[in-house]
Amino acid sequence: MEISFFQVVFIMNKKPKIDLRNPEYIIALGVTIISLCALVVSVMQTQIMKEERELMREYSRASVWPRLEFGVMKGHNQDRSIRHFVLTLTNSGVGPAIITDVKVMYDKEVSTDWWDLFLIQEIPDSVEKYISNANFNDRVIKIGESLEILNLNENLELAQAFLERLDKLSIVIYYESIYGEKWKYEIGEEEEKTIKVENFSGLPKDEQFGN
Repeated sequence: MEISFFQVVFIMNKKPKIDLRNPEYIIALGVTIISLCALVVSVMQTQIMKEERELMREYSRASVWPRLEFGVMKGHNQDRSIRHFVLTLTNSGVGPAIITDVKVMYDKEVSTDWWDLFLIQEIPDSVEKYISNANFNDRVIKIGESLEILNLNENLELAQAFLERLDKLSIVIYYESIYGEKWKYEIGEEEEKTIKVENFSGLPKDEQFGN
């Protein structure tokens, strides 16, 4: 039996008839719908899990945020002469503070250590320059830890001279959390503030305070 060209075209273009009463078709359609629903649910679950992981990371970073606080502990006798004088640096946050860089200035002039600072402050040579101090540059300060970065209780003459020049002292401390987030803590002549910083690669060596 011969099939003409027109019969071939008719057979190729003929659409198969969908029989909704055919159990196989109904099963296939149900499987397709279920697969699509499962795909949609899977995509939604993936997005939700991604958002939850990001929230957990944000919470983890916030839960270990270190916060540095500078303090001046001083007392006077009845004649207003100094009785004790201590500079402190305390971590009052909820995570360790990793100090990476410190700049100390007097009247905007950078000093490299305490003795260089006393020289810049023009404290008279007649005043002896012995101190008790704790290193705080390139150091980790634990939660709740307080450092006496400068203690002049045993040298009240120097303490008096230092106190008289305190208003022009400024300190800038860069520190990190254990997640590598960076902050800049400034103690200036008129204000004290902490700001988050990005892309900080470190102070020049000649601006580092060496304690």
